[in-house]
Amino acid sequence: MAVEASGVAAGLDTCLRLVRRGGVVVQLGMLPPGQSPFAGNLVVSREIELRGAFRFDGEFDDALELPAGEALFGGLVSAVVPVRQAESAFALAADRRSRACKVLLDFAS
Repeated sequence: MAVEASGVAAGLDTCLRLVRRGGVVVQLGMLPPGQSPFAGNLVVSREIELRGAFRFDGEFDDALELPAGEALFGGLVSAVVPVRQAESAFALAADRRSRACKVLLDFAS
C-alpha cells in the first residue's frame, strides 16, 4: 500500500511505480486544479487499486498506528528532536547518506 499525501503529480507517479502488483495507492493529497497526468497503464497492467480520500477525521490516527505495529517501519525514524533544537534537527535531516532517514520534531518537549 502507498499513500500519496503531497498533492504533487510526481508523487502519485512514484507511488504507482513502487507499489507492488495488485497493491493499493491512496491519493490523499489534493492535486492541482485541472488535468494531472498519471501512469494509467500501470494501474491496468499491474492491477493496482487507486483510491481517492477526501477529508479526514479519526482516520489519520488509524493510519499512523498501522505502521507503528510493523517492525519493518521501525528504522524509518532516525531521531526525535525537541522543537527548541530545530536547527540541529534540520542539519541532521539534511545528512541523509550517513546519519538520518527521518527526523521528527517533538513539540511536547
